[in-house]
Parts: sequence; structure tokens; C-alpha cells
Amino acid sequence: MEGLRFRLRAATASAHARLEAAMDIGAHCTDRRTYRTLIARFWGIYAPLEAALRTVDLGALNIDFAARSKAGWLVEDLMVLGLSLEDMTSLPRAQWLPTIEGPADALGVMYVMEGASLGGQIISRQLQTQLAITRSTGGRFFSSYGPEVGDKWRSYVATLEAFGDSPAIAARIEGAALETFACFEAWLAAPVAATSRVGGTEPVH
Repeated sequence: MEGLRFRLRAATASAHARLEAAMDIGAHCTDRRTYRTLIARFWGIYAPLEAALRTVDLGALNIDFAARSKAGWLVEDLMVLGLSLEDMTSLPRAQWLPTIEGPADALGVMYVMEGASLGGQIISRQLQTQLAITRSTGGRFFSSYGPEVGDKWRSYVATLEAFGDSPAIAARIEGAALETFACFEAWLAAPVAATSRVGGTEPVH
């Protein structure tokens, strides 16, 4: 029988493509300011989304969420790129988040977030080539787990397949993944004030 991860990949293919278009990495790699705007936008949804995920007991699924948290990496990148912690309190945050009422919802949300870590490896190389941004100079988020990214993904998939072994749970996970893609797409596509002009100054390199 086809694994749940393959079902999710097929079910979310269109949503994934729309999200990539909304993210528009090419347009956000033109200079460091446009890149910082993108990172600020990601922080605006990752911070509240991860706070919501922490309300679910993922320990029962043998998931160490603290080891997978990415909002801190975004803070690290924003500080390297010239924002202070005070500046970040003025950044907009997403108000529409996926419904997270239990482990199935959490796994659906994490399908999007953990999958993004895989794609981030390609973006990380692009950033280094175009903007000379590395893991330690503003690219911590996209470099994510570094050489451990494959192991992290396989560990997540193993949990996903084991927990989503019933049609009802699998459907719940799929619904949460689709809602998460929709939330990300709406957030990244929505017009906002230029975060590149929020506080701070561009660091000199």
C-alpha cells in the first residue's frame, strides 16, 4: 500500500507549487534587504505557529520539537542582517494559522515545515552564490539541520507513517497539511509594509 508521505505529496502538489510562487525566492535574492524582508515574513508566521505546536504533546510521538524549532534560527538571521530584538516586536505576525487540536494536526503542520527544511538546502546554496550569505551570516534558517537534514526527515516520516496508519487519522493529517500550505501562501502573498525598513541598519560586510 502506498505510504502516507506519498499520499501527502500527491495531495499537496498544487498547494506546494502555489506556495513556491508566493515565496518567489528569485525576487528575494536580489540584495540583502529584499532577503531580510523575506526572513522577517517567515518569522512572522513561524513564531506564532511554533507557539501553537508547543501546546500539543509531541513527546508521545517521540518528537523532540525543541530540536526542530526554527523560529530561533530566524531571529538569529534577522539580528545578523541588522535588526534588533526590539525591532522584531514591531514585525507583523500571521493571524490565520492552521487548526492544531492534537497530534494528527501537528504532524500535518510539520509535514510542511519539515519538507521546507529539505528544500531549504537548495535555497541555501543559491544564497551563498548570489548574496554570499552562509549559515553564519544570515542563512541559518535555510541551512536548517545542515548535514542532518536527511536523518531528520526520515525520522519525521517514520513517525508520520506509524501514527497515520488509519484512514481517519491519515485524512486528518492531510487536511492539516493542506490548511498549513494555504496559511503560508496567504501570509507570504499578502501585501505588507516593507520590513526591510523596520529598524536597524544593514550590516557592512
